[in-house]
Amino acid sequence: MAIIKSKFWKALSGKVGELVFCYLKGRQYLRQLPRNNRQEPHPSQLLQMNRMRACVSFYHANRDTPIPDIWKLVAREVISTGYNLFVKANIRLFDMDHRIGDYSRLQLTCGVLEMPYEWSIRRVAPDRIRVTWQNCQPVHEERQEDRLQAFWLKDNGSFEIEIFPLPAIRRSEEQALIPLPADRQTDWHLYLYFANGEQTAFSSNNYFFIENEK
Repeated sequence: MAIIKSKFWKALSGKVGELVFCYLKGRQYLRQLPRNNRQEPHPSQLLQMNRMRACVSFYHANRDTPIPDIWKLVAREVISTGYNLFVKANIRLFDMDHRIGDYSRLQLTCGVLEMPYEWSIRRVAPDRIRVTWQNCQPVHEERQEDRLQAFWLKDNGSFEIEIFPLPAIRRSEEQALIPLPADRQTDWHLYLYFANGEQTAFSSNNYFFIENEK
């Protein structure tokens, strides 16, 4: 910052180009405007920032569901937090516009319980579906008592998981009749997983798309 002594320059004030004339304690000073070195984020950086915002929003939108507790249990084994593990597992599934880009890869649950294989789903009534699976053999007696659980997510951009009551469906049954949500005006994304009776151990989830019958 320079002190102004010239009578010509003293007649000036305010901003002139990249220079600013100002007064301090009765003296006139000349200083240069600070340069704005901030650059626009690269498209890949912007994508990552938007993905992070969307993923964090999704997690917090479902903080009153079992999802945070499920991921906290897993985090204990790897010295992390459930929040960090959830974000790491799902951040790439959101797009530039803060939407879920691939519902089928969304990991809502995680854990030590094994998932069955050869899942199938069929609508058996306008308000009901039949889900079948095949257990890995042999199944430990304690694991046969694991209960089927379900998360529902509307196909309308919503981030809020919905949970509807299920009858007690055991792993050993290898099939389940599941009532559909009462709202038939939208398609649904269904995520099925298993939990032990104490709700202290969980499996990963399996995904199904339930199309609205118009």
